[in-house]
Amino acid sequence: MSRFGGWGYAVLAVVAMFLSAVKCDGAPADGAVQPVILIPPFESANSRMSHFAVASNSNDDARGVLEDILVNKHMKVVERQRVDAVLKEAEFSGKSTMADQEKAVKMGKMLGANVLAMGTILNVSSETQQSSGYGVRTRKTTVKASVRIRVVDIASGEIGYSHVFNSQQSYDSSTNGGFSATANSATFEVVKAAINQVSRDDAFFTALRKVSGGAPVASSDGGDDSSAAKAKSDDGKSVEVSFEPTPAKCDVLIDGEYRGTTPLKLQLPVKKSVKITIRKAGFEPWEATMTPSDSMKKVNPELGAVKGK
Repeated sequence: MSRFGGWGYAVLAVVAMFLSAVKCDGAPADGAVQPVILIPPFESANSRMSHFAVASNSNDDARGVLEDILVNKHMKVVERQRVDAVLKEAEFSGKSTMADQEKAVKMGKMLGANVLAMGTILNVSSETQQSSGYGVRTRKTTVKASVRIRVVDIASGEIGYSHVFNSQQSYDSSTNGGFSATANSATFEVVKAAINQVSRDDAFFTALRKVSGGAPVASSDGGDDSSAAKAKSDDGKSVEVSFEPTPAKCDVLIDGEYRGTTPLKLQLPVKKSVKITIRKAGFEPWEATMTPSDSMKKVNPELGAVKGK
């Protein structure tokens, strides 16, 4: 104890102060905007990419690969269930929706995101080589995939990152059996390997964190931090309205813009008509146009379940 001395304790104190100042991986710097990431379903650039073409459900799996990468980096990602619920709306339905960056940006604003992480499966192809000997025919198939990952700043609409990742994988089969992989599993594995490369690209994560503001991020207990400013921009007078519909954890949109998840309190402008939309996956959305007043304190509708659910 005496040999350690005062200098040893002084060094430990300095080290502790240094560690307390270090930011953990994924945490924004002081004053920086926290990235809230929307991952739309992946697209295929070509619907007919040989018999190894990636089906729609594999595209969805590809989205899950990218989602896992970001979640493991402790980054905030919009829940897939909420994204899929918006995609069912008429405005966003159709296969071309995700190719339309403008629509993807609009959807991001509705869901409170400030950055898009978009993926496109550019190509999936295969090459087969056959050989025979001792009465056994062997076939070696090599599957190749190219996947493009982009980062789009929702506030500015600018592409902050775009990179194509390539990967390949081979598997063998013979007339004696011994299949090492099926066509579908090999296809997904090679696509997955291509996407996983982005986890080692620092430029990708730098682009995600370098957002310019995007849509406001609401808090479930006090509402959107910017809602008061929005409400008072017209005549300076607003009223606090509580949203506690049934079921819980519904999305609230004011004039088409996502403002938070219930339970929620928002400042709404007095004597100004606003369109209120409350929705949740598996339930019919509730919509109403209201003019808030001083007596308007709560909006607590009950959403009906979608038929067949």
